[in-house]
Amino acid sequence: MTIEIRVIKKHANRRLYDTVAKKYVTLENIRDTINDGIDIQVEESKTGADITRPILLQIMADCEQEGRPMLSPAMLMSLIRHYGHPMQDFVGPFLENSMGFYMRQEARMRKSFSDLVPDSDIAKSGREGLATMRDALMQILTSGKSD
Repeated sequence: MTIEIRVIKKHANRRLYDTVAKKYVTLENIRDTINDGIDIQVEESKTGADITRPILLQIMADCEQEGRPMLSPAMLMSLIRHYGHPMQDFVGPFLENSMGFYMRQEARMRKSFSDLVPDSDIAKSGREGLATMRDALMQILTSGKSD
């Protein structure tokens, strides 16, 4: 399986250029591309330096400002506290593996449910139930509290 990576060039005028679509794009366009399942790589157009991380962090910051944030202030402070901490090298992979596990479980639940009940009002209700469960799980994970 080949993973598609879309290269975005950031020009000196701070504009972002999608090399596949051959047009200038916004951070929102890049977010939509990612949501479509396409990975991105952002490069400085002059130097070729990889600036993907800062762009992704900027997109995340924008997402956190709108609607329902995913990361609580306590979670963000905890992450900040781990920078420079001896356990820093373990936190990133742990979070990445945890998110991977969550995504695999969510995909399995979606498939099981859609196999059980194809498109119908019951399926819609089930999807809403999964969304509620997901929100509750994220609330627990980001609050750092457990009962």
